[in-house]
Amino acid sequence: MKIRRAGKEDFPQIMSLALKLGLDYEGMSDDSFWVAEDRGRLAGIVALKKHAACHELCALGVVPSRRDK
Repeated sequence: MKIRRAGKEDFPQIMSLALKLGLDYEGMSDDSFWVAEDRGRLAGIVALKKHAACHELCALGVVPSRRDK
């Protein structure tokens, strides 16, 4: 399993997983995402929404078949 900062090329897969898991929200394309990859496939996502005094962890989701791994 590899955790890495998401690139623009990852966003279609991120959106697909977010929609599937009910994690999509307005303005999510402006946030910074990290992804978990397993054997080259997206296994999970998390977004960091920047606020003036902190970062908020949001849109945390894992592909159902990869949970508990």
